[in-house]
Amino acid sequence: MSKLIKLIEAHQYPNSAQALPRERLFAMAEEITEVSFGVGYEYRIDVRLGASRLVGKPEEVERMKELVRRQLCEFVFGEFRPMIIEIEEATWRQDAAATRAALNKLASAMLDC
Repeated sequence: MSKLIKLIEAHQYPNSAQALPRERLFAMAEEITEVSFGVGYEYRIDVRLGASRLVGKPEEVERMKELVRRQLCEFVFGEFRPMIIEIEEATWRQDAAATRAALNKLASAMLDC
């Protein structure tokens, strides 16, 4: 599982309790059932990436933005670098089985939640 996926958090909005609307369920045209689900709570589900940096002069902000951009890219995608190198090496050796296995390993690391 990706490090990024592990960072997903849920934050409940303050004062978010609210009555959920009644739902009308139709089993057949003649039968209508109303169901109330009670109270619901609103959550924000997210991942936040960022960094705080101190700069001495406003002119340094662009350089800091570039540095943080590189750090965030490395944080998000760096964990896949060894697998990409493994794919490249297997491809250069023309080893189809090893390439396929390395690709499957990368896909699982990226997409299996």
